[in-house]
Amino acid sequence: MADPIEEKRCQMPSAHDKLDEAHYFVHEMVDHYHKPDFFRYSLSAFLQAARNVTFVLQSEMSDTSGFEKFWKPLQDEMRADADLRLLNDSRITVVHKSSLVPSSSMFMGHFKYGRPKSGITPLPLDPMTESIVALAHGRRVFQSYEHPHRAWSGEEFGLQRLWALTEAPEVELVQFALGTLTKIASVVSRVHEWAGFGVLKSGNCEHFNSDDYRNLRESEVFVEVAKAWDSDPTEALSPIEHPLPLLEAPLETADTLHEIPAGTVAKGWINTRRSKFWSPDFASMLLYSIGDQPVTKDTAVFFKRSAASVSKLPVSDD
Repeated sequence: MADPIEEKRCQMPSAHDKLDEAHYFVHEMVDHYHKPDFFRYSLSAFLQAARNVTFVLQSEMSDTSGFEKFWKPLQDEMRADADLRLLNDSRITVVHKSSLVPSSSMFMGHFKYGRPKSGITPLPLDPMTESIVALAHGRRVFQSYEHPHRAWSGEEFGLQRLWALTEAPEVELVQFALGTLTKIASVVSRVHEWAGFGVLKSGNCEHFNSDDYRNLRESEVFVEVAKAWDSDPTEALSPIEHPLPLLEAPLETADTLHEIPAGTVAKGWINTRRSKFWSPDFASMLLYSIGDQPVTKDTAVFFKRSAASVSKLPVSDD
């Protein structure tokens, strides 16, 4: 965050390093927003790194003449700031008391061109549940929000997650982290300039002006949804030997939503690639028809690859 030329004569390099460390963990929070364990670990690391900035700064500047007098009003400002008090309290919790489990809720429903449009909010979401699990379950429970075959380009089902501290349930946690990081960076900047080390460039992180990181949409997980926007059914699915169950989830124990009888072909859109979200033994499908019968309910399904034969359908001339 500081200019590298200025840092050559700066006596507080560890404070700068801790500030950059806290910044790094904000990005980790965003990257793992839909993975609860990784998100919580990144949040815990952020809280500790951010709080340690001023501890380290005080240590590095302790022998500088006049620092204590300059530091006292800055310290009073920080103690009076509600966000920084909450940061400190949360850091005490994760270091000395217990693991931190933030509150979690979501919007769930209809998205258009990547943005939430209509649905239900706030819905509680267990903080230990991955967003992909909620998305897969919600596709069935809230299926009336979407055309069963995703007939309109850019329209899909999705969710928008909200992580917050229980003490401030209305404040989204990444934005809270960015706000406190900016305030701490301002303190570092004021000390840096007072000590004659030069003016620091802004430490503000502008990477997350959009809240898209909170969204998890069908087309990001289920490739077949985007295929359905652009074409008639693209694949045919048939059992290899026995009737083929079409499942609610990619699990042997999942509920059967439909069954394809032996000798019958189902049509639809299939994700033919392996997914990182579930076992490679299963594939996902957006179902259009079984035999001659269109299917208009429970069209988001999974099937076991080893029990099925998949072939491409001819492209329509329309």
